[in-house]
Formats: sequence, structure tokens, C-alpha cells
Amino acid sequence: MTEKSDIKLYSDRVKIGAFYAPAATNKTFGCSHCYIELENTSNKNFPLDGCYLHLARNEGGTPVVHHLALKGAIPAGGTFLIRGAKKAEFNDPNTFIKV
Repeated sequence: MTEKSDIKLYSDRVKIGAFYAPAATNKTFGCSHCYIELENTSNKNFPLDGCYLHLARNEGGTPVVHHLALKGAIPAGGTFLIRGAKKAEFNDPNTFIKV
């Protein structure tokens, strides 16, 4: 078996390690951008080409699903950061995490 052909055996090792998505009503943000961190707990690099992140949210009372195509790879034992919308400037005194 090649690494590509047996990668499905490791797909359960990829998980959301952390995310930051503040409420729309927030006025102060501890992080410069929204983000989602994917974590690979396996001992194999995990290719993301052909993978999607699906986000369901309520938009004006209607549930809407957004699909984000992913590119790249999560290294074995490593993480992959997806940076989202900007929420604060880097020099804002309340911004402790600069993404």
C-alpha cells in the first residue's frame, strides 16, 4: 500500500483543535482574526486536497451551508490554520492573539 492509498485509515485522526468565532455583537476581540485550527494526531502527513470544511450558519433566519475547499497538507503530529475574517488590528491593546 502507498501512503496515498491508506490515508483513509488516518482520517479519524484529523480533528478541530481550536477555533475562534466571536459573536457578531462583540465590541472587543482578544484575537485579530477568526480562525479554525485543524490538528493531525496521526504519524502520517494528511493531504487536504479534495477535502472541504463545511460551515452551517443561520443567515436571516435561514440555515445556510458554506463549503471551503482546502489545499495543502497537515504534517504528521502538526496543525493547519485557516484564517477567517479580520476582527481587530494587531496594535489593539485588547488583541492578545495575532493571527
